[in-house]
Amino acid sequence: MTNRTTRQSNISTPQQPQFTGASEPLQAIILAGGKGSRLQPLTQHCPKPLMPIEGKPILEWLLLQLKDQGFLTVTLALGHQAQQIQDYFGSGERLGMTIAYCFETEPLGTAGPLRLVEKLPENFLVLNADILTTLNFKALMVEHMVNGQVATVAVHRHLVKSEFGVVHFSENDNEIIQFEEKPTHTQFVNMGVYAFNKQVLSALPNRKCCGIDDLLKGLQAQAIAIHAFPFEGYWLDIGRPTAYQQAQIDAPTILPVHQEMAIAVS
Repeated sequence: MTNRTTRQSNISTPQQPQFTGASEPLQAIILAGGKGSRLQPLTQHCPKPLMPIEGKPILEWLLLQLKDQGFLTVTLALGHQAQQIQDYFGSGERLGMTIAYCFETEPLGTAGPLRLVEKLPENFLVLNADILTTLNFKALMVEHMVNGQVATVAVHRHLVKSEFGVVHFSENDNEIIQFEEKPTHTQFVNMGVYAFNKQVLSALPNRKCCGIDDLLKGLQAQAIAIHAFPFEGYWLDIGRPTAYQQAQIDAPTILPVHQEMAIAVS
């Protein structure tokens, strides 16, 4: 999460975004331009967003989930194997929603594609295309807008189990105080889901290729607060073969509601 020059006016008096209430439609941007390198060789001929889970692409389940929560307009930010993805989803009519597209002709990172989105709404959701989660996206957006936040990051409680026994000792005389046998620690991790006000564009680095972490660092450099949206439910980043295999195991209990929706729109 780059060194950049910051205007003093942004530091002293950051502009507070306005919430326009129920009249503001829920819109989302899904980042689906990656090469899926970590999933090779599974993604050699199939783009990662089209990898199947329970008979449908990962991205299709995500779109159905968004639709169910009131996001009827979604922009797919595409790059690698873009045509296959666009051919599959088309205008979104089959799913009962509107799908627009923006295309990167060179790698732009996870934040760079935001510059390509036409008619960017005042507030919008941004998320990765390779996640399986029960997160309530609408609840995230509502909290973000009602509280007038510029950037809200969904975070998930993650348990990390140490492979080794941990030894605690005093710094002054090295006397051992406590032994912990392979303890488990809790930390919150970035879920790859964000609620943004379009004010965040001012924090994008000048270079073409930049990540969401660069954008968030830019906001901090402008003294603009970034808020967390803690989530305790199910979340899985399907970026690695082992995680993709786990998604196949978990999907039947995670996706039953969406399976009913898929039947209704198919």
